Amino acid sequence: MNGVTFNNKHSYNDLGLWMRSDDRTLLPSLRKREITIDGKDGVWDFGGNSYEKRLISVTFYYPAESRIDLRVKARRIAQWLSNKTASMLIFDDEPDKEYIARIYSEIKPKEIVNDAEFTVVFDCQPIAELIYNADDIILDSSILLDHTDIRLGDEYTYTITQLTQFEINNFGTYEVRPVIEIAGTFSTFKIGINGLVINYNETLTNASITIDCENYTIKKDQAINKLNVVSGNLNTFLELQPGINTVYVDGTNLNCVVSFVFKPKFL
Repeated sequence: MNGVTFNNKHSYNDLGLWMRSDDRTLLPSLRKREITIDGKDGVWDFGGNSYEKRLISVTFYYPAESRIDLRVKARRIAQWLSNKTASMLIFDDEPDKEYIARIYSEIKPKEIVNDAEFTVVFDCQPIAELIYNADDIILDSSILLDHTDIRLGDEYTYTITQLTQFEINNFGTYEVRPVIEIAGTFSTFKIGINGLVINYNETLTNASITIDCENYTIKKDQAINKLNVVSGNLNTFLELQPGINTVYVDGTNLNCVVSFVFKPKFL
């Protein structure tokens, strides 16, 4: 039975709801960054556009044995959907992807004798994420994945002792800002991806550095802020484009392990 998982419960298995229809937009709307200038044809487009939130509409149907049973089920459904914080929304036909979703709109059931149906509008972040980290994927596992871009032998952790160049496969359909973990020893460290570079200009001895490109932080041993010893593209940090990304690592006295941790994202 097709359905959805939201707020850690499945619509059919836990609540007995039949999913009658769903409306998933193919692409969320793009936020405009443009102005009109007097005397100039068209508009001035600043570029750098980002996506608006994605609205996903789902209609459910539920039968009941009596009017009393109908109201009891309605209360259980209201409890399921009343989470005031964001929760993960997962569809049965895409069990490996999740949306960060909330519900703001009121829900009005249409009752017919002892049965009822209602429509829920999920306000979602525009980009879906894989429910697993990229390095958790095992090609012969039972996980339902339909990703033809996953390659046999893809690696996300490398031991570095000298200038090294390697590939990181972002098999999603959207760019992602990874967490880069460096553990070991070096005198200086430099990492570059797609023309962007970060330099760590302080000796590291048997310790770890975490470069969080999503949150623009660099920490030693998970706690000590080290932005003061870093140079490079700190206004953007590093980003993995969809597909194969060439990464290079350089520095002095390198003896460390570099790992990329990220969940591929999908439009």
